[in-house]
Amino acid sequence: MDYGQAKFSLSDWHIDPQQNTLINSNNTNKIEKRLIRVLVVLANNAETVVTKEQLLQQVWQGKVVSDETISVAISKLRKALGCSAKQPSYIETISGVGFRLLVKPQSDIPTASSLNTDTQQETKRSKRNNSSWYTSSFTFSAVIAVFILFFVYQIAATLDAEKSKPDEQIVNNETYAKALFLLQQGIKGIRQAEILLSKLNQQQPSNALVLNALGKAIYFQQWHTKPEQLEQLINSAEALFLRAITINPDLGDAYLQLALINMIHKRNFTLAEKYFVNSIALNPEQVVTHIEYASMLLSQRRFAEAVHHNKIAQSIDPKHYSSATIEWIYNMAEQYQLAEKELAKLFTIDPDSAIYNTSALRLAESQGDEVRAYIYYKKAFVHAGYNQAELQQAQSAFEQGGLKQLNYWLANIKKEQGDIGQYIPPVATARYHIGAGEYDKALTLLEQAHAEQNMLTLWFNSDPKYTPLRTLPRFKELIKSIEKTMD
Repeated sequence: MDYGQAKFSLSDWHIDPQQNTLINSNNTNKIEKRLIRVLVVLANNAETVVTKEQLLQQVWQGKVVSDETISVAISKLRKALGCSAKQPSYIETISGVGFRLLVKPQSDIPTASSLNTDTQQETKRSKRNNSSWYTSSFTFSAVIAVFILFFVYQIAATLDAEKSKPDEQIVNNETYAKALFLLQQGIKGIRQAEILLSKLNQQQPSNALVLNALGKAIYFQQWHTKPEQLEQLINSAEALFLRAITINPDLGDAYLQLALINMIHKRNFTLAEKYFVNSIALNPEQVVTHIEYASMLLSQRRFAEAVHHNKIAQSIDPKHYSSATIEWIYNMAEQYQLAEKELAKLFTIDPDSAIYNTSALRLAESQGDEVRAYIYYKKAFVHAGYNQAELQQAQSAFEQGGLKQLNYWLANIKKEQGDIGQYIPPVATARYHIGAGEYDKALTLLEQAHAEQNMLTLWFNSDPKYTPLRTLPRFKELIKSIEKTMD
């Protein structure tokens, strides 16, 4: 694994190479980009000796620098990590050779919902279908990636918010730093963060950064809140974000949270767009804002604008070069040649990934290429753990009647409950019924999804999967009902 491409942990430190930050329960250290590069090289070669020549080649790209330059960099890293040359707990000097990282790095993807097993198990037990998207082993489709990014970038956005108004910086406040750390630790940590931030808010009631972080601590609990309590939770978080921008109108991250609340929960797209525009104006290089805004534009069939903002995200953060969201947009816009080009990028990055397989499956379906689509279905079945008997049944169904018969088997015989590239029930089952030509059954499940405020309803009017339903009165009424919630 290349630790320069993802967050990772060293003992109690959480390292974010993209934001140049080291965070533990007591400190948040922002360090130089070159120091992060040194740490990444050491992490990529953990518990082995990294020579000075390797560091020169990989960090300084062969530039002429002295041994002292490397030693100074190592010294600064040690200081940031809280160790010393005499008593090294993280980085050991091997005299005359180089340096060795003493702690084995661990992959650390800090989403508010998935960092601990307890949270995952709790989410899997949830009856709210939209809250279990991100726990499925195969849920790496483009739409899921959009909302996963929301959580992945939240702490970075909070840290960036500190730059917006110098007199409000509280980065040296231990309570605040600990709360930011806890926001990354699953539902238990989030609730602890709320307690700390509530106390801090009592001490500093007019601090916009504290209000913003407290709003997040409440908002992040949406995935673990009973449906009847969700509205109150969302309103409480919204009130905090509104207070934050009243105190500091330049706090772009608070505008982003308000945009997401209005897009996802209140379906007030007019207000959501206003907040997105404000957030982008204040913080134009915040990747997640462009991606979330693009997802909203897509729901309104504003395809060109959606592509534009995803392209901006790509230019800001190169890892979005292989963006499945852009392929998804082109697929929905039925611009299949452009979608194929984006799919080819995904293939060059990781042809065996679940996100590539899902994107390829849906694109093949949209184009009516049944043989190609079934190739990706088979891979999805294997990934989902189908046994030999189930694989044979799926094969027989396809041989008997193509994708129509396969979808009939998935909906009525297998009664698939997992995500094999079509989301999860009730939306997934509805999509199987559409593929099988059972439109009334599909519409009943889509209406159920709308009643449950499933986030996937946002794209019912854009996704080509629903094309066979577009002329049906029940579907037209469903779209009208969904759009009413967007006024």
